[in-house]
This record gives sequence, C-alpha cells and structure tokens, in this order.
Amino acid sequence: NAAEKTIHAKIQSYYDEGNKLLEEGSLDSAFENLNNAIEIDAGYKDKSNLKANLAKAYTVQAEEQFNEGSLETALELAKKSKQVDSYNAGATEVCNKISNSYAASAREQFNNENIAEALNLANKALGVNSENADATNVKSDAEKYNNYTELLKKAGGQYNRWEISDAHDTIGQVPTDSIGNMVRANFTTLIYNVNNDYQYRFNPVTISNKNSSFMSQLFYPRYSNGYIGCDVKNNLNRSVWVKIKYYVKAYSDNVQYRTITLNANESTTLYSDFSDIYFGYSNSYSYNATIDDYEVK
Repeated sequence: NAAEKTIHAKIQSYYDEGNKLLEEGSLDSAFENLNNAIEIDAGYKDKSNLKANLAKAYTVQAEEQFNEGSLETALELAKKSKQVDSYNAGATEVCNKISNSYAASAREQFNNENIAEALNLANKALGVNSENADATNVKSDAEKYNNYTELLKKAGGQYNRWEISDAHDTIGQVPTDSIGNMVRANFTTLIYNVNNDYQYRFNPVTISNKNSSFMSQLFYPRYSNGYIGCDVKNNLNRSVWVKIKYYVKAYSDNVQYRTITLNANESTTLYSDFSDIYFGYSNSYSYNATIDDYEVK
C-alpha cells in the first residue's frame, strides 16, 4: 500500500544518502544514515550492502592509523567498525593488533621498572582484548612487584622500630626470583642491615683484648692503682648505648661501670681506672670486663 511504499522510500533514501557519503569519505555521516534506516526497519534488505562496506571502510582507516602508531585513533575506528557490524573480522584483527601493541609496551615499561605505566598499558590491552595472555602476565608481574615493594617497605618500618625478627621474616616473604630480585635491588641497604643485625641481635656489642695494668701477684700487702681495659665493638648497623662492667678481684671485689653510645659498626678501646685496690700478702688477683646492659637506638 501507499504507506508502506512511503516508508520504504524513506528507508532507501537513507541508504542512498549513506552510500553517497561513504563514497565521499564521510564515514560518520554515512553511519548516521545507516542508523536512521535501521531504526525504521532493521530487517530491510539493503541491496547496496552499506553496512558491510561501511564497516570495511572503518577497518581500513583503523589499520592505517595503527600502522602510523596512532593506537587510540585506530581503536576508536575499530570500535565504530564493530558497531556497524559486530561480526567484522577485520575490525577484530585490528583490535588484537592494538591489544598486542599495548601489551608489548607494557612489558617494556615493566622491564624498565615503570610499574604504574606498565599496569596502565596492560589494562588498556586487556580492555581491548580481555584474553590477551601477554597483557595478563604483565599485569600479574606488576601486581607482584607492587606487593613485594610494600612488603619491603613494611620491613623498613619494622626495622626502624627494632622489630628485627619481624623485619627479617617479612623480607623472607619476598622470593629471590626474577621479580623479587628486581624489587630487592631497590632495598639493598635495608636488606643488608636487617640480615646483619638479625645475626647479631642477641650480642650486638662484643668485648675483646681485655687487659690490666695491675701486677699479676704482689708479695707484700699494699694498695695499688691501675686500670682495666678492653676493646668494644658495635656489630650492628645502628647505634647502641652500652653499659660495661669492670671487675677486679684482689683481696676483695671491686666493680666500676662505664657507659658509652657507639655508632653503627664503631669500635673503640675503653679503660676504667681503679684506685686503692688492696692486695693482701701473696695475694693474686683476677679481672674482667663484661657487657652489663645495652639499648639499641
């Protein structure tokens, strides 16, 4: 009837105008006409095949933009091609190329330890093709990198609070595989300090080369002056306050104390002077210097 003919004429005019615009290179305007025709009757048989030709035209432009390195523009054109024809294999191929390009750039950024950008590019690749295995791997590696970084930052906080065993355990959670070693390389000083101080956590300060100026034995009673000396070493990579007990036993016990703060890995020789130490007849003596107390700074 007349009404149907009028409708069909209107639809055909949209297709005719769409094909004209397509030939002129006005793809978006052609797409608009195609949509107008489809809104009236999606089942209308278009003998000019505007839908397929327009999808192909978008794909060709997408391919050109991809070859020129304009990935964002290429992606938008490929998406339009799919909007025109969701089964367009050419558009799917371009999208896969774009996804692979993003994934390759993501891996390069990861290898350069630009982790935030690596994640950004990996997510872009997956946004184009959710099944991109390379992008999935980069994203997984970047998330591991960030997790290991947070663990070592946590260990740093524990070490600053002298929670040395906890810091040592936390570092142990970062594996010595390729990604773990990438992260560990950024925390070499912390790892060295923790491992060293963990080793010496129960004996941070050691005493050696103990000596005395007193004679080993006197053959007559007398009062004598002298000193007890020793070398003191801080084994830690941080400062330690230490209290040293000096002991002389002649006729009786004699004790003195000295305190000192030793810087990281500092060694020094300390003496303590004793006055009027009484030695009895044929009285031998003994001496010592020991750590009485310490506090890690």
